[in-house]
Amino acid sequence: MTTTTEERAGTRAGTRWDVRGHLADLDYPATRDDILRIACRSDADDETIARIRSLPAASFNGTYEVCRSLAAR
Repeated sequence: MTTTTEERAGTRAGTRWDVRGHLADLDYPATRDDILRIACRSDADDETIARIRSLPAASFNGTYEVCRSLAAR
């Protein structure tokens, strides 16, 4: 069974899924500002943008690292 965006809304898993979808075109390594720029260009919602802004000012080597850092927050 496939989970819809509406079913995932409001969950950490939903937010992580949303982040992955917005970062599909990002080249790594990437900084928080790189990630934020791509997410804004891909029309990420306000919650996703806020979560990305909460990331540490670090370099990330892939989407997995980004999601792992978000999950720790």
